Amino acid sequence: MRHKNIPVFIPHLGCPNDCVFCNQRVISGTQVFREEDVKAGIDEAVAALSPGDEAEIAFFGGSFTGIDRGLMTRLLELSAGYVRRGKVKSVRCSTRPDYIDAGVLSVLSRYGVGTVELGIQSVEDRVLAACRRGHTAADSGRACRLVTEAGFRLVGQMMIGLPASSPTDEVRTAEAICDWGACAARVYPTVIFCGTELSRMAKDGRYRPLGADEAVSRTADVLEVFDRRGIPV
Repeated sequence: MRHKNIPVFIPHLGCPNDCVFCNQRVISGTQVFREEDVKAGIDEAVAALSPGDEAEIAFFGGSFTGIDRGLMTRLLELSAGYVRRGKVKSVRCSTRPDYIDAGVLSVLSRYGVGTVELGIQSVEDRVLAACRRGHTAADSGRACRLVTEAGFRLVGQMMIGLPASSPTDEVRTAEAICDWGACAARVYPTVIFCGTELSRMAKDGRYRPLGADEAVSRTADVLEVFDRRGIPV
């Protein structure tokens, strides 16, 4: 049985922040979100599934739990219909740690959401501040506990080579994601996109981009942490 995500990209919707590294329109390839296009995109992806595929509708890109509550509910109602009809197994969404609370999780649970991905990125407050994340490591730990205690599967997202980050910081972040109850992780080496504050920081010498070998080495270090703890990446 193969797991497949059916991605629905909502670039920058629900996110009040402009992290220095972020340009979701470039990352996702989605320039404009159109609610009326979502159903057709899901239908096309469902039709392309092979027998035995285990699929989830996945809301990626912005901070799903921070978007307009009416829009979030409509998207959840749409996706829940596919779960009820047996077309997909469940729903997942990605969001920020500071956009998680008991009320939000109660809404998600009513609509077949099984997995919550949290953009933790780092557990060092100085790194989060340098990246203008707008939340602290304590916010991340609190959100992870709320997600797991509510019975959701938790996926922790982290980044390699962020401004002010060191290899030791990244290993600590991987360990924290495991300690906070994640059942899976995503590891993203930092890439510079045009039009971001990070691109300006690199041009004027405030940020040194990772070379390929360094990115591989630092990523391997955190992969060893997750492997040792039995967390798929």
